[in-house]
Amino acid sequence: MFYILYGDDSFSIQGRLSEIRGRLGPPDAIVNNTSVFDGRRVSVGELTSACNTMPFLAEKRLVVVEGLLSRFEPAPGRGGRKAPVSAEVTKELTAWLPLADRVAVMPPTTALVLLDGALRGSNRLLAALKSKGEVCQFPLPKGPALHGWIQERVAKGGGTISPSAVRLLGDLAGGDLWALSNEIDKLALYSAGRTIEDGDVRSLVSNAQQANVFAMVDAVVARRPSAAISHLHRLMDQGAAPPYILSMITRQYRMLAQAKELTARASSPAEIGRQLGLTNDFALRKTLEQARGYSLAQLASIYQRLLETDVSIKTGRWGGEIALDLLITNLCSTRGGAT
Repeated sequence: MFYILYGDDSFSIQGRLSEIRGRLGPPDAIVNNTSVFDGRRVSVGELTSACNTMPFLAEKRLVVVEGLLSRFEPAPGRGGRKAPVSAEVTKELTAWLPLADRVAVMPPTTALVLLDGALRGSNRLLAALKSKGEVCQFPLPKGPALHGWIQERVAKGGGTISPSAVRLLGDLAGGDLWALSNEIDKLALYSAGRTIEDGDVRSLVSNAQQANVFAMVDAVVARRPSAAISHLHRLMDQGAAPPYILSMITRQYRMLAQAKELTARASSPAEIGRQLGLTNDFALRKTLEQARGYSLAQLASIYQRLLETDVSIKTGRWGGEIALDLLITNLCSTRGGAT
């Protein structure tokens, strides 16, 4: 079983991953038969070995790799032209292209899932692998598609919402489905079975929680455990979902790793901003400053811990609040090292 799930909509990607995991067997059995890899660091040999390993006291095992395909995304050049592919990347790609053949002979007891962000059609590894399994692209819903998603989400919870409230909620919360899902859960409780109206949305949905999330993330990255834990518990009291909180922490560390790598390539701040999607100069300067406080080795280790925490929450090994408490304490204890 082989899956490629990619796109900007990480909420739907994680939902699809949960569906795949749920079909493999009881959670207690799968949690002990799950391997998670950082696709930017894993080797072909490590991944092949994990895929060929037989499950322990279970029928299936799950192997999840995040970020492997983006490792071979064509780099943009100046003026929008395609940048030449480095010899190092070409060599790595040559080593990974045979993965298509190895997937075909993978044991039927293994489910291999590649997770990634937005990818271009010219990604050569994606092109080599897409005929070998199930490929699903998840772009962020916009306009009518976003409104339809909100209506479906409300209906799935057994509620109803007026068309004008749908539009207002979409305008206030934007296309972040993690945040939207959290707001919809709160609105469902607040409306107590009646149709959700504009007034309900205005009363509950604001930018306050988003501001608290960013304050918590900044405290984690700055290694201030007391402040980070305090912000975390405040967010949990406000009803923020653990997967949403984890996604925001992961997003920031992913940006720090990308900024670090782009800086090492001597990319200009303007180019780094374009690559990271940061149009605000203050946000870009802060990200670059934060990245200087970490080495690439530290960020790779942190990213592995983030993946492990995600698995722990999704499989029920730890409760969301306990898992996040442990994660933040661990992240804040990371010693600085800008190398």
